[in-house]
Amino acid sequence: MTIYPEYIGQGMAVAMGGLCAITDYLYGKIFNRHIVWGLVGALLMLGVITGFWYFGLPTRSAAYARQFGGPGMYVLRVLGNSGLALVIGFGLWYWGMWAAGDAKLLFVLTMMVPLASYTRNFWPFYPGYPILFNTFLSIIAILVIELLVGTLNKYLKNKQNRSNPLKRIANWYRRRHSELWRMAAVFLLLFLTIKTYREVARALLSWSVALHNNVILYFLLFLLYGPLNKMLSKKWPRRLVIGLTLAAATYITLFPRGHLNFYSLIGMSTTAIVIVLFRWLYDYYLQTFEDREIPASELGVGTILSPKMMELFKARDPDFIEQLGPLMPDGLTKAQVNSIQQWFERWNIQPKVRVKRNLPFAPALFLGTVITIISGGFPFTMHG
Repeated sequence: MTIYPEYIGQGMAVAMGGLCAITDYLYGKIFNRHIVWGLVGALLMLGVITGFWYFGLPTRSAAYARQFGGPGMYVLRVLGNSGLALVIGFGLWYWGMWAAGDAKLLFVLTMMVPLASYTRNFWPFYPGYPILFNTFLSIIAILVIELLVGTLNKYLKNKQNRSNPLKRIANWYRRRHSELWRMAAVFLLLFLTIKTYREVARALLSWSVALHNNVILYFLLFLLYGPLNKMLSKKWPRRLVIGLTLAAATYITLFPRGHLNFYSLIGMSTTAIVIVLFRWLYDYYLQTFEDREIPASELGVGTILSPKMMELFKARDPDFIEQLGPLMPDGLTKAQVNSIQQWFERWNIQPKVRVKRNLPFAPALFLGTVITIISGGFPFTMHG
């Protein structure tokens, strides 16, 4: 059996992901020195693979020369792939979906996993996409299991104080119903735009697989939910999106064409609502089971406040939100910690602060990498 250098690269990626998963779980952080070690190892492995290829030694990457080009082009593809992963990773950090260490780990793992690993799914624009997708697939599976277990525990422990679940759902809807419809409207508008693109120009560019594959599209919308919702909280973008959506829906209903008709409009509208509800499930889990109370004296740098805590500040002292300054995804700064502690002293109320548990993403990144390597891409067939 030939031992290709790509196998060593895959082993390094699994080892790197496993090490960071352990430190993230035990200590709540990914150490920069491990990231540096991984980056050095990834660059060395890249040199080994291209060196083997250049000198005609056995390598799996040479078998995909039609997709990759020569060794020089392969290096550019790897750097472009990992560079895009870094941009996406820090975008997710900026939107508050994970920590900066997770973004750096995604970058290193994407560089470590050889391009020849994506035997089942290869997206030329961003070959490392399956690692990101499988990571969120893993984290959602973990969250669903914890949600079910947490709900059951709460139900069994509070037999005397069980509230009507239908009433809780109704209250949840009343608080967020406007968000549901505005996000459903923007997703529907995106679906209509993409559906039109599919009808007019199929397979124009290789990277357009993102628009032709529904599973990829739904996942991208799940990630973009936060920034889109923030944009639509402003009046004029919200009115523009709703107006365009209503105009497009009316036009398709009155003048159907091909797959763009009233029935497809109903299907796309339902899908848009389902995506929003699924994101709500994710947010509901984080707010219900990830929040905990700690004394204000135990607040530290990097602590992340829960949305309920921010609502309390806003209700009692609206000016304090402005004084506190912007809250970064990596948590509170030292100055913000001091301000919150002084706020509790000033208001003379019980110094209990609701904070969010830092969700360790490194174990999910590790699982996503392993799934990608074993399956050669996505763990199931993805049809458009």
